[in-house]
Parts: sequence; structure tokens; C-alpha cells
Amino acid sequence: MLGKLFKKNQATENIGDQTSNLLEEVEASLPKDAYITFTNLEQELSRRVAPKLTVGSEVGDLVLDDPTISPRHCTFLISRDIVSVIDHSSEEGTFVNKKKLNPGKMFILNPGDKLKLGQLLAIVEMKPVPRDEEVDSESNDDSVEQEMEEQENHADIPSMHEMPIPSAEEMDFDEVSDLDIEMPEKVEKTAELDLKKYEENAETAEIKPEKTQIGKMRERKEQQEMSLMTSKGILLEGQKKKKKAPEYYVPDSNEEDAELDEDKSDESKSKPGLFSKFASKKKKKKKTAKIKPVHPPATSAVIRIMAFLLDSLLSLSLHVIASPVEEFKTVFFEIPEFLKKAIVPLYEKFLDPLYKELISTVPIIEEVVNSIAEFEFLSQGISFFFLIIAMRIIGTLIFGVTLGQLLLGMRTTSGSLIINRVKGVIREIIGVFTLPISFLDLLSIFGWRTIKEVLSFSRLITPHPKITSILIVIMFPLCLIIYFSAPIFKNFELIESKVVDDRGEKKIAPWNFEQPVKSNYLGLKFDRRENIKALPLIEISMVDGKKYRKYGLAFFDMNTGENLKVYKEQSNIKLRSLFSKFVDENLFSEYFQPNIHKFVKSNELNNKNFKPVVDASTVLNIGVEFKALLADVYKLNLETIPNFITNQGIMMGAHINLRESFESIVPYKIESLIFTNFANVQGVLLSHQTGKEEVFSYMPLSTLNPDLLIFSQDVSQEETAKKFNFLKFPKPKEVIEGGDPASAYIDSLALKMELKSEAQTELFLADRFKALAGEFLSQGLEVKIIQGLISRNINSLEIDQKMESTLYKSLVNTQNALSKKDFDYFGITPPVVKEEL
Repeated sequence: MLGKLFKKNQATENIGDQTSNLLEEVEASLPKDAYITFTNLEQELSRRVAPKLTVGSEVGDLVLDDPTISPRHCTFLISRDIVSVIDHSSEEGTFVNKKKLNPGKMFILNPGDKLKLGQLLAIVEMKPVPRDEEVDSESNDDSVEQEMEEQENHADIPSMHEMPIPSAEEMDFDEVSDLDIEMPEKVEKTAELDLKKYEENAETAEIKPEKTQIGKMRERKEQQEMSLMTSKGILLEGQKKKKKAPEYYVPDSNEEDAELDEDKSDESKSKPGLFSKFASKKKKKKKTAKIKPVHPPATSAVIRIMAFLLDSLLSLSLHVIASPVEEFKTVFFEIPEFLKKAIVPLYEKFLDPLYKELISTVPIIEEVVNSIAEFEFLSQGISFFFLIIAMRIIGTLIFGVTLGQLLLGMRTTSGSLIINRVKGVIREIIGVFTLPISFLDLLSIFGWRTIKEVLSFSRLITPHPKITSILIVIMFPLCLIIYFSAPIFKNFELIESKVVDDRGEKKIAPWNFEQPVKSNYLGLKFDRRENIKALPLIEISMVDGKKYRKYGLAFFDMNTGENLKVYKEQSNIKLRSLFSKFVDENLFSEYFQPNIHKFVKSNELNNKNFKPVVDASTVLNIGVEFKALLADVYKLNLETIPNFITNQGIMMGAHINLRESFESIVPYKIESLIFTNFANVQGVLLSHQTGKEEVFSYMPLSTLNPDLLIFSQDVSQEETAKKFNFLKFPKPKEVIEGGDPASAYIDSLALKMELKSEAQTELFLADRFKALAGEFLSQGLEVKIIQGLISRNINSLEIDQKMESTLYKSLVNTQNALSKKDFDYFGITPPVVKEEL
């Protein structure tokens, strides 16, 4: 000891200079710890790279519960203050400063580099190791070596106060307080004591500290890593020129801790009295750190609202499509009635007394409740409420999220397929009961979970926010189009378009009337001539065991043998009710049908003090718009949707309902529509197939209260129109004084008008039937037509109990003569039959 002190005194001045230089090198090359800090999690997370850090969602030193992190995503390495990263073919990739790394290749990182692992953002931070900690570590190492030398020279077991204490590298500082022995003062030395130690060990300026065995192993490993990095061509020039750290410095790392543990365990086996207690103590205290799972932020409230809107639109679409199906009506439309029967007894017993007490205090509540109860669409709203709940639950069972959430890229956090779906159903059921406080779900705009998610232990996330933003822009208009187009698929059948001919208007020369007569019931005038015969036409139908009659006229041209039957199907059709429903359902009617919209709105103000006046020009404009409506709605199919939206707007449901209301007026299925000007009046002619016969219904568009007439022939054809050009619609104020027995007879039956000179009229009609039947028989024409007319008139007289009338007896005789071909009864000679040679 004296020798050492003497040598110290001799070389104090010289050694001091070199020591200060040496400390400057130590300060410059102090090791730095690398930290990877994640910045976009709920709480900032920072982990040290020592000497490596593997990140993954299932395997690694840092396990992150994020769908964009692969099971083994990437690994960070640190060697000689050089941090590098290797991507392990991750699905979402690893990015450094927005540059994607190639899998399997090492990339050098600099402090402050911005990283992106999947959707998680991180930065690289370098923090130097505190100098006091390193100095104390080396001081404690020398203390241990000195104590071990003393123990080799003594055979006795050392006392407790002489027992050496492991260095800072051999044990954690937070475990020192758990030891049962009193720590010596050597562990608490400051940096000044360490400087004296350097002076004691340095005999000359060229003396270098001795390398430890761990230091040599560490240096050898670093050389191997450097050679590996150099072989991959990623070692930077600045890093190659970096000054080498002093050999006596041993960085703190997990690998050296493991090596020290092995060395100490070997020494403890040879000297159990010295190290056994410390080794066992540290072994017990050493535990693996548990990483708390890091969850990504929950889906924003804005995205949730958009997903709910998509669910609502899709449910409304299904509601429109399936509403005609009886099974659907039974399930959803009768639910309100079922609930009403179940709830009413409970309401009357428990809630009704409270309600009466409440309205006695606040009377306005009763008015609000009554107005809601009288709301027209209340039952439909309740059925739709149950439909959307069912749709969301079914979607969750299939996809784990609702259909609207699926379309926007939302999903639940990773977990079992079945468990996620069970949690999803529970989440939707809880959402029904927490509906009154659903406004609290708006807090999810901050990335928080909703109440139903917390209670169901689930989490809805948006893995790709940018893609979700794009999907919102695409899916919302698409779902709107699906909803507005849903009426085309009513009853799960594609709507059938019809043939529409808007070129049926013909220019026919006007008819010169000789003896114009009018049928008040049919609203037609015709010319009374010798070759034109009109007979009463009566159509009899049976409905629910009752006989119903429809009246008209049958016209026969004796020169050509042609006939045209006309009867009225409906009288005074109120187009106002048809238009009112259409305007209420079509938000854009004011833009696309301004005249119809104005007409409906003006009639809503109709009262005792105000009567709307509709002039002729307005009626004409309404007819033009109605014609365009019918043409477009009957042409509607998948191919004509763009043209339809351009002409009529996007509210297809209103147009389909208008079509259904219009078809309810017509007694037969519509095969085609022809817009024509029969009898010089603009109208629509509808063709129908009734068994083997084809009939045509005609509705004038020149009035707001038209009649529906049924024709036996296509009067839109120019040839047919010329043959029956004697039929016209009289002008509104036209006065026609002449009359005809057939039209007078029909007017008396249909309009319950008193028939003047009834006996004379019946006699005229009896003679006309007989003459016409004889003409058919003499010319060899088909007598079934005339027989049918006679038979229906006989049945009508029987319904009225007029079997004793002159007309009834004459018609019976004429019918029998036709059946027997009794030419004598008709006063004609049989036609000559040419014999075949």
C-alpha cells in the first residue's frame, strides 16, 4: 500500500493531465440508449431498444393490439449507438420518413426519424446513460475484485460488514433496498473517488486499464455485428469514422446481465458462502415485464352516424321492396298491434294513473300525445323501427358489424370469430335499451368507446381512416340511389315496362254531321244516318253474388259490316286525388310538374270563401304533364333509369305509386299505351287482353274529371278512326237537340232518367233489332254478335222485372228466329247457295 501511495505522489502531476484527457474521451463516447416512442396511441408509449426490440401483435418484446400490426412486424437493433430496423414482411409495411422498407433488409435509423408501423406513428430517440451510474459501476467492480483477493488470503469466512456488494451492472438499483445486509459506503462513492482510482492505477502516462472478460466478449460481438452491417453495405461513412470508445467501458445491456449472472452462478457454486444469498435473491426478484395491451382509438362518432344512415337507407329499401309480401306484413306490420295488446293491460294498471295526474298538472302534454297518436305514419314508423333493429342484428351475426358499418370499413378488434359476433349481438341489444341516452355516443368523436361497447366488452375501430373517408363519399350516394330505386323491385320483382306509343295522333278530315245526336251518359255525339245503326249495349257482371250492369252503345255500319262497341267503365274520375298523393310523396314535383303542383296546392285552400278557378289553358298544361308522367313511368326499367331521373327526378316511389293508382282505375291489365287524339280530343288509349279478345280503354286528357270508355277496336289506327269518324266528343257548351231511341234508352237506365214515350221508344228499338238481325242473316254475316246484344238486353229486362214489356217479347222472338234461321219471320228470302261443280 505504501508503494502505491509513493508511486502516486511521484506521478501525480503527469498522471493528472492524462486523466483529464481520458475523461474527455469517456464523456464524448458515453453510450446512449435508443427509445422507440409511439405518438398516436391513447397514451404515449416508449420502449427501450436493449439490444433489440421486436414489435408484433402476437410475438415480440412489445406486443401491440392493433389490426395493422402483423404478428411479427419488425425488429429494432442497437450496436455502438447505431440503431437499425428490419421489417419481417409485415402486411401493412414499415415506413421510415414516408419511405417503405424492403422486407428482410436492415436500415440505419437516425435520431428523430419518423416511423410508421402499420397505422401507428413513432419516432427514434437517443438518451445518454447517466455518468454517475457508470462510474459507480466500475468502482463497485474494483471493490468486488479487491474483496475477493482478500478472501483468497484468508481461510476464515468473512464477516457481514466485509462482504462485497455486487456492482450496479450485476443487480438492479431498485432491488438494493430489499437486501437484508447493510450496504458499505463504497457503493456511494462520487466521481471524485473514481478520479483518485484512475490516478492510483496509472503508473505512467501510457498505462491503459485492463479489459474485463465481459468487455472482451462485448467487443468481439460488436465486431461481428459491424462486419455484418458492412457486408450489407449500410454502414455510413460518418459512422465508420466515429471514435472508438475506451476499452475499459462496458455498456449496460441485457446480454451482459445474463453473462454476469452466469459468472456469478459459477462463482457461487465454488464459494457459496459469499454469493449464494445474493444470487438467489436476484433470481427471485428477476421478473419479465408485462406489456399492457395498447388498443387503437374507437371509431369516430361521425363515421358511426354515417354507418347508421346507411343502415337506415338499406332498411327503408327492404321495407319498400318487401311491403307487398304477406309474410313480411305479418311479421313487421302486425308487431305494433301485438305489442299494443300486450302493453295496454300493464299501461292501464301502472302508468295510466300517473299519466292522468301528469296531464292534470300540465294539460299541454295531452295535446302532444294525442297528436303523436293520430300521426298517419306512426304504425309504419314502429314497424320500420323493428325492421332496422332486425337488420342490424342479422348483419352483426353474419359480419360481426352491421351492414352499414361493414360498407364503411369498420370492424371489431381482433378476437375469436364467434365471440366477436356474440358480443356484436349483445352490443345491438344494449343499444336498444340505451336509446334514450344515445346522445352520449357523441363522445366517441374523441376516440372513446360508446356505452354499449363498454358494457359488451367490445370495440369498434376504423383500421383505414382514409379509405373510410373515400367509402363515405361513394357509399352514401349509392345507398340513396338504392333507396330511391327500390320501388322498381317491389315484391322482389322487377317492374315491367310497357310499350308506349306517343305517335298515335292522326289527322283525319272532319265529319259533316247530317243529324247529330248525343248520348248524355257516354258524353259522345254521333251522326244518325240510314246506314249507321245504334243499338243499346249492356254488359252484365257478377260480383259477390250481385249483378252489375255497364251501359253503352253498339254502332253498326251497314255498308261495310263494321261494328264498334262503346261502353263506360267509370264516370267522373277525380284526377285531383291522384295528383294529391303524388305531390305529397314527390318532393321535386314543384320543379318537374309545376302545373300539377300548383293545382294541388290551390285545391288545398278550397273552402267556403275560396274556390280555385282552373282555366282551359291550365287544364291543357296539366294534361301535357300527366301525359309525360304516364309515358315515363310506363317506360321505366333498369335501362331507362338515367333518362327517367333527368325527366322526372329521383323520387321513383311517388311515380310507381301513381302508376299503381292509375292501374286501379282500369279494369284490365295494361299491355300498352297509345297517346292519340280520337274524336279530336287528346287522350290515352290503353290496350288489354281479355281472353281471346282485345279491348281498348280510352281516357281523355282534356279534363280533370274524365270518363273511362271501353272500345272494342283500336281507334288510334287511322283506318278504324276514318270508319267511325262520325263519333265525336261534343264541346263543353255545345247544344244538341236531336235524339236517338238507343241513346235515350241507355240514358234512362244509367242516369235514372224518365223515358219519354216509353212504349214508342221500345217499339223503335224492337224494330231496329229485328231489321238488323234480318240484315245479318240475309248477308250471311256472323250472327253471334247480334245474338249477344239481344241476349244481354233480355237479361237486363229480366233484372228489372219487365218481362211483359213490348221490347222484351220482341227480343225473345227475334232471338228464337235467329237461332232457327227463320227467314219468313224477317220477311227475307234465303241467300242462294252456289253448288260446287
